[in-house]
Amino acid sequence: MPYIRMNVPEFINKTGISHEKAPSNASNGGPLEAGATALEANHEDSIWSLVWTPEGQILSGSVDETVKVWSIPPVSPPSAPPSSPPPPPSLSLAHTLPGHRLGVVSVAASGQRPGLAVSCSLDSTLRFWDTFKGEKLGLGDLKVGMGEAWTVAWSPTSPLVASGTQRGCVNLWDVGGLEKDGVAVLPSAPSMTLRTQAPKGGGKEGGRQGGPFIYSVAFASDGKQIACGGSDGDIHVFDVETGHLLANLPGHTQPVRALSYTRGGYALLSGSDDQRIHVHEINAGSSRGRSPSLVSSYDGHASFVLSLAASGDGRHFASGGGDRRINLWDLAMKECVHGIERHGEAVWALAFEPGGGGAQGGGGGRRLASGGEDGSLLVMEVGAYIG
Repeated sequence: MPYIRMNVPEFINKTGISHEKAPSNASNGGPLEAGATALEANHEDSIWSLVWTPEGQILSGSVDETVKVWSIPPVSPPSAPPSSPPPPPSLSLAHTLPGHRLGVVSVAASGQRPGLAVSCSLDSTLRFWDTFKGEKLGLGDLKVGMGEAWTVAWSPTSPLVASGTQRGCVNLWDVGGLEKDGVAVLPSAPSMTLRTQAPKGGGKEGGRQGGPFIYSVAFASDGKQIACGGSDGDIHVFDVETGHLLANLPGHTQPVRALSYTRGGYALLSGSDDQRIHVHEINAGSSRGRSPSLVSSYDGHASFVLSLAASGDGRHFASGGGDRRINLWDLAMKECVHGIERHGEAVWALAFEPGGGGAQGGGGGRRLASGGEDGSLLVMEVGAYIG
């Protein structure tokens, strides 16, 4: 179905592509401001994926073959003075979820049912969890086949789980039968398979059908679109209801490892091994003969861009790279407003606290979680830079 663009934020540049670099005062990185909190926890091996849920849980997936569930209380809104001194911030381990036989590549949480999450692993399985109880759901794992689940995303508006494959496809799994009549029912096959175009040159990169390796998958906030990034540097955008390909977005010259929609779905952020971050206007409406377009390009990492997270305010985002650096960006100002170097190795995962910040957001969006190759999980207060 066509999408109508409404109230597009002012950061969308209609005159062409803008190329932005991290300014000199942000390029050297540095600590958080004095007094800012930074909480730390660990896995035994690299952390490749993070999710921060509205229920105050952070889920981390690791090469150590586990998913960990961390409890983190919300912070008070800045405009609401506490009736008593607030307790010190804390990050506590609620559950360790074992069971995968190889490293956990990706985790995602349901947008409709609190406490329901999914993980995918190099062991070619999807595993569903009750994160409140710390238990696996279902009569067994969803065995998707070799190379059929490298990354997962959960629709924010429906019981659809997307898994990116090594053969240029995204599988959509309808898991609405979970906990039907008290017994979890897992699907036996995808409800839909979204197929990308063949890679440049018509080669056999990424699998037996010649499609690109799908490194990244993301749903728009309304659940109507899904985007995937491949090893060929292209991004494909699909209509979730019909499965139709809405757009092929070239521009990156190397694999696209990270995707994130801004709040409201007005723009799609992409990060690549070419060290660049692209901003695409995504609601241009293919029915009008206008394809989604690249409007800005950011340059602020000295290595691969491995992770992206859009803030709930729709104006800011964070990027993490193989250079151990986290950059905070302002889309309206088109600049990096702060750089953080706290990890000892590459930053594979980022997640903002849910919410838009301010009095209505309960402080949401002011804290950022990051996971790295060094196995560390950090939670940082970044409101001073994006508030």
